Amino acid sequence: MFDDQNRELLGYRARVDVPLMAKIRLEHVKYPELDHESFVAAHEQANLWFGLRGAQEDTEAIHIQFVEPSFPEELVVSDLRPDLYQFHGGRGYGFTSLERSEPGAYQELDIIVLLQRVFRPDQIYHAPKRHYDKEEIADVLVITDDLCLVVQAKDSPNTEQTLNRSLERKKSVSVHQVKEALKQVSGAVGYLRKTRPLRMILGDREFSTDLSNRNVLSLVVVRELFIDKYAEYSKALFETFQQTELPCIALDYGELHQYTTYCRDQGMFLGAYFQVFDTARELGEFPRLRFGMRDVHALWRRSE
Repeated sequence: MFDDQNRELLGYRARVDVPLMAKIRLEHVKYPELDHESFVAAHEQANLWFGLRGAQEDTEAIHIQFVEPSFPEELVVSDLRPDLYQFHGGRGYGFTSLERSEPGAYQELDIIVLLQRVFRPDQIYHAPKRHYDKEEIADVLVITDDLCLVVQAKDSPNTEQTLNRSLERKKSVSVHQVKEALKQVSGAVGYLRKTRPLRMILGDREFSTDLSNRNVLSLVVVRELFIDKYAEYSKALFETFQQTELPCIALDYGELHQYTTYCRDQGMFLGAYFQVFDTARELGEFPRLRFGMRDVHALWRRSE
């Protein structure tokens, strides 16, 4: 099993158990033609089904049991590709592990590596601090010629206890994380407004940047968002927009992976960002942007 950054974290000899009902469904299934529309519809229905399933559905599902690990599970992976860690505040290397009791530092590095698909390392600032008391402004700032993107992240420990939480508990935590991150976004925006030009500390260096000609946007990243909780996410996002008068959207980590995979430059990334934000203002609730086969084909064409 590989993660979104191609790091091999798990390997098992597995056993697959197929209940009778699952066998019957597989024998009688009729696959639709695989095109953009059918793929998006199937993905949407799968998400809904996963959130609404009950004990009977779990019993009838195919079960994959991890029988024997192929290598030790308690790994700490060192990433010694210095080109990925040249951002401001970077150490020239990174690290990760599967079990994370304190996830913050791991998550922030992972987010920065994803953002570097879109932005240059010299445009990214990790954990910049206020100049007067050295308290953190935001988890990540991205500053280009015409943009200042405030990124605030929230994650949960990746432990057995966390993974065994009930679905309702996971949803509750997700809403709480969005609200907490938005409070920090408001604080960061307040500092950016008061401190002109922007002054920030990273390590033993102070950076000064004039933001007057830059659009200030914010982005909240959490572990996971749930479709049936978007009314609550939206309420918190609109309240922050009313307070700051600046756009903000929320993504889960998987969505950020998709955005930075299919939107490989600032223009495309902001196009997706404002497609979500503008639609939310029109409809009164934030949507979840879907990527499909057309986006895959477009990505292939751009890479040729």
